[in-house]
Amino acid sequence: MINKIRKTRKKRILVISASGVQGGIQSIYLGVNGTDWEIISHAFMPYPQKVSWLMETMSGNGSQLKISEFGWLDYKISLLLVECAKTALAQTPAALRVPHYVVLNKPLLWRGATGENLQQSYWDIPVGD
Repeated sequence: MINKIRKTRKKRILVISASGVQGGIQSIYLGVNGTDWEIISHAFMPYPQKVSWLMETMSGNGSQLKISEFGWLDYKISLLLVECAKTALAQTPAALRVPHYVVLNKPLLWRGATGENLQQSYWDIPVGD
């Protein structure tokens, strides 16, 4: 399968990117041919109010969130990522609806330094698998 994709001249790439608290999820479907590229379709879905509120709560310092709320948030972000991708692909002709590559940028809720000197090493908490 990989060899077949490498031989394909015009590759299709679906980029699904989730932003921070005040944004949403954007999907861009690109056609790439060598160094030339074109946007085939795109879609944007803002976060529902409850998702924005939970993301804002989670990203604050010293915030507390129930594990059930975190599980719901992870599930909901996953559904929104899939829905946004489906929306972008639905706008294209049936022959172009299968991307060769998919790039997923998950939203980052919290990132912090670790270790004794609090340098170089980081851990983060993303959502949406």
